[in-house]
Amino acid sequence: MNKVSIFYIALTNLRIFRNTYALLVGLLVLTINSCNESDPSPSQAPGCTLVVRISNSSGRESPTVTYTRNSKFAYTYDEKGNEAGFTVNHNYNYSDGTTAVHSGTSTNQYDDEGFLLRSVNQSSGTERDKTTSFSTSDQKHTYENERLVKTVSEYTYNGGAKQTYTYLYEYNAEGNVSKFTDVNSNEVTAIEYNGKSILKITNVDAKGVSRSPFYEYNSKGLLVKWIETDETYTYEYRYTYNDAGQVTRQERYIDGKTNFASTSEYDAKQSPYAKQSPYHKGHPVVPSENITNVRKNNVMRVMYYSGNATGDGWELSNSSISVYEYNASGFPVSGSVKQFDKDGMETGTTSGTYEYKDCL
Repeated sequence: MNKVSIFYIALTNLRIFRNTYALLVGLLVLTINSCNESDPSPSQAPGCTLVVRISNSSGRESPTVTYTRNSKFAYTYDEKGNEAGFTVNHNYNYSDGTTAVHSGTSTNQYDDEGFLLRSVNQSSGTERDKTTSFSTSDQKHTYENERLVKTVSEYTYNGGAKQTYTYLYEYNAEGNVSKFTDVNSNEVTAIEYNGKSILKITNVDAKGVSRSPFYEYNSKGLLVKWIETDETYTYEYRYTYNDAGQVTRQERYIDGKTNFASTSEYDAKQSPYAKQSPYHKGHPVVPSENITNVRKNNVMRVMYYSGNATGDGWELSNSSISVYEYNASGFPVSGSVKQFDKDGMETGTTSGTYEYKDCL
């Protein structure tokens, strides 16, 4: 069930460059592949507001070529605390004398009530071989009764034909999202409720094939298990959380065999991304196996596993360890991440600094 808006496609173009693993780990809690119904208001988290993040990384591009990467993320906010936009720049230098540059911008427009009306995104890049790329996206949202009912996204890549993506949302009398339609793929997700509890989820694809996944939520409303079968495979996802609602373990099985898993440990301090909610005001959470992790604390250690040869156990693939220094408000002002392979050999490092405004 891949309901990916063009906004996230644009972000992918910004973030998925060479040495993606080092970049994602460097982003710390931004990209733990999980989801929770966190507060949609970006102004609810107390304390510091992140305005600049700078990181420096090093690693190995190939057995004979190493690299360094310098990155800068800058965030702006409107007078009501909504994220007005951000810029990102990545500069790569390789030991063979080649370079690469990637950059991007995102601008958000809100109405007087704080509802996101439009996001405009651009990304560009020059690779080591001097090839270039450029993409744009323009996403517009429509609301009724303070609920998102329609999103239209326009996307272009390297001057090619414009692609348009449309998503529709419907709600029941209690205000819960009851139907999600991906107009382009003609896929529909229908959700039935008993009060706020989900009774049944039905996915119907363009061929008219209907599927109803098995799902299980804990007492806090967090997804702990999701099983779904498509035309080829059966996928199972399992999630474990700490008391703060952050994912501490996630597992994926394919046809009942172990495939991928990760475990995460957190500190007890404030995350610099605590105010950057993954959900804008009025935007619903469409149930799926893909969840977005809450950003309350900072990741200290991550262990990644793959399924073993017999599919009944796990084998360590790689890991990372993060260390931070904090300000008086308990937010990190600097941090470093070291990545290791399955044998414990260091494969890359990332260090970064954080700048804030409005610290208590």
